[in-house]
Amino acid sequence: MNIAVVSDLHGLRPRFEKAKKLLDNGIKKLLIAGDIATLGYPEVQQVNVKQNFEFLLQGRKDVEVYAIPGNDDWKIVEKTLQEFPGVTIPTDRAYPLENGFSIVGYPFVPVTPFNVKDYEKWDSPEYPKLPIDPKEL
Repeated sequence: MNIAVVSDLHGLRPRFEKAKKLLDNGIKKLLIAGDIATLGYPEVQQVNVKQNFEFLLQGRKDVEVYAIPGNDDWKIVEKTLQEFPGVTIPTDRAYPLENGFSIVGYPFVPVTPFNVKDYEKWDSPEYPKLPIDPKEL
């Protein structure tokens, strides 16, 4: 299996350029593990994600990208990522990869002292509601 993991891109083009180089060098599966978009309001993050993923995936139909929002990402990031074929947001269940491996993401974090975001929540008995393991289906 040929997979690379990156995180904390924070919408910065030089970081997306490095991720694109991984794809240029033969990586077929890319996991982006949190903090995908630039800091800012949801509308700013939406534009940022569109621009960076158009750049990252330009002309590519042979790669799979798994993107898990982070605590700095608003929910609009997830909605925007859904517009891109080949991008999976693995937060609802485990997704099989190869050789018996699966991927599942959990974007939530405890409430921080920073600006509250969509993926922050208080610890309580009803949480975390974890994604479904495919072995349990």
